[in-house]
Amino acid sequence: MAVHIERVNTIESNPVFSVSHYYEQNGDLMRDPDVEFMKQTSSDGAKYWIPISYRQDGLGIAREYLILNEEGKITDSYQVKIEDCAKFCNMWMVNIYEQQRLKENKIQREKTKDYGMIIQDGSERNLIEDYLEEGK
Repeated sequence: MAVHIERVNTIESNPVFSVSHYYEQNGDLMRDPDVEFMKQTSSDGAKYWIPISYRQDGLGIAREYLILNEEGKITDSYQVKIEDCAKFCNMWMVNIYEQQRLKENKIQREKTKDYGMIIQDGSERNLIEDYLEEGK
């Protein structure tokens, strides 16, 4: 199943990207899953890819992890749920790399290594950044 990545939004000057797999059911495209990540950079330059929503159409799952006010500002978040989703996403990114043979040299990394879905230091890349770079 091909992975799709696109920039879909901006929240408080932070870009939001969607990473998704799709399948077709009765002529409709079904997300399996679709996760939106907000990219943040801390004052020391560390990059954070924070999952902010999760959707899986075939199971009727639609979860939002940020609470925004009418102006689109973050007022609260579901931190435990974000961390739980990030654990899934780390595993999912490893699977995407392996199944789609992306950047074969990156697959040689230890499977337990964090692929940067929550916290990513400046020395590591992740799937979203790899796709953005390849698209240039």
